[in-house]
Amino acid sequence: MKNNKMAKICLLSLLPSISVLASENYITDPATSLRGKSDSAVPTRLQQNGKTITGVVQDALGPIAGANIIVKGTTNGNITDMDGKFTLENVPANATLVISYIGFTPQEIRVGNQTTFNITLQEDSEALDEVVVVGYGVMKKKDLTGAVSQLSSSSMKDLKVSHPTEAMAGKLAGVQVQQVGGQPGQAATIRVRGSGSITASSAPLYVVDGYPLGEQNLNAINPNDIESIEVLKDASAAAIYGSRAANGVVLVTTKSGKTGKVSVSLDIYAGFQNVTKKMDLMNAQ
Repeated sequence: MKNNKMAKICLLSLLPSISVLASENYITDPATSLRGKSDSAVPTRLQQNGKTITGVVQDALGPIAGANIIVKGTTNGNITDMDGKFTLENVPANATLVISYIGFTPQEIRVGNQTTFNITLQEDSEALDEVVVVGYGVMKKKDLTGAVSQLSSSSMKDLKVSHPTEAMAGKLAGVQVQQVGGQPGQAATIRVRGSGSITASSAPLYVVDGYPLGEQNLNAINPNDIESIEVLKDASAAAIYGSRAANGVVLVTTKSGKTGKVSVSLDIYAGFQNVTKKMDLMNAQ
């Protein structure tokens, strides 16, 4: 009995030291886990230490709204406002900015020690060969072998005409345009390489944006809405239209949207007419 009591006393005396060791182990483990968390949080702190940059994106005409600015290799980006201004946060000093906009050449700029950027984008000036619309698509002018005459919108811009047929007069080889009457809005007569028949119609086939139309419908088109007019004169160019193209084909392509900044143009024309010489007539007096 005495030996058992001595053993119990020894065990009780050891309990405080065991609890201290257990508490020390309990405290040590969280410390280790905290050290692990702090180590893994280093990149986050570094990222938060990135600076804030501002700037303006413009072209030769002024600020560009909606241009994209992004830190290369990341998803950190922004777009310019109506004044072409932008702001980016958390940008490292060794980062590269990628600036892009439709119709312009993208740029890459190193951030370095700068915090303010004034960026000028250059238009994407890819050299494009002049193309001509033919019956089966579009061809480069240098590769065209058929007899095709073209009238572009730039050639019609200063003609001051009210009908597309008036713009074709004297501008296309082998095409005869004749005004047969003096009535306002009356259509002109068009002949491609002369008249092909005495009794039948010699009018060419009119095709607007791929749809065959009558001559009167062609005159209803605003000349300012026309991108180009092509006249197919020989069989090789007009073969796709079959017998309807026996007297030639007049292809009209209207203007459509293009990449780049929105532009608005306004043309106003006014005119008057009067009798050159008024005859003096007798009256009842």
